[in-house]
Amino acid sequence: MHMQVKTEGGVAGPIPGLSKPIVLDSDTLPPQEAEEMRQLVTAAHFFELPAQQPQPQRGADYRSYTISIDNGERHHNVQFTDLVADPNLRNLLAFALKHRSSA
Repeated sequence: MHMQVKTEGGVAGPIPGLSKPIVLDSDTLPPQEAEEMRQLVTAAHFFELPAQQPQPQRGADYRSYTISIDNGERHHNVQFTDLVADPNLRNLLAFALKHRSSA
């Protein structure tokens, strides 16, 4: 399974290290982390989610994320902001963000 997370906007958006896409591949992750990634994708029902999650009303400069996942059989993109209500999608994002420095 291949996952890419792109981050745009937000106050820290222009910082190069934060705007670089995070790329994770279950074939190169330690087995326990690869399994965690698969479980998070399953828990989020990622491939059934709408491509565009509800956007917040006008206001602050929210950070926007696009998660793209390819599991060999399916490919899907989901875009959302840091105010996404779905806790499973937030957990998937948190998993990716903790790998930012090693990505």
